[in-house]
Amino acid sequence: MRFWDWLRFRAIPWFTGLGLTSRTVTLETTGRKSGKPIQISLSRTDWGGGSYFVSLGGESNWMRNVRAAGGKAVVIIQPSEHSNIGSPVS
Repeated sequence: MRFWDWLRFRAIPWFTGLGLTSRTVTLETTGRKSGKPIQISLSRTDWGGGSYFVSLGGESNWMRNVRAAGGKAVVIIQPSEHSNIGSPVS
């Protein structure tokens, strides 16, 4: 694994999963090609009383993975807090 891949897909999601950042969380889902659990850091936005993750510039890889997993994903806010996400909206 290259350094930048390690940083992006291992180190940063681990750090954001600690809950030290207020607007960034870790999303865990199943990789659509590998079938293995993957984690990625996302920034959330609040609107209309709910929290949302936005895929800017079209459908990103994390969104494709969530769709391929049938919408199954977990948001890690802190190590002890996990929350299932709702249905992906297009």
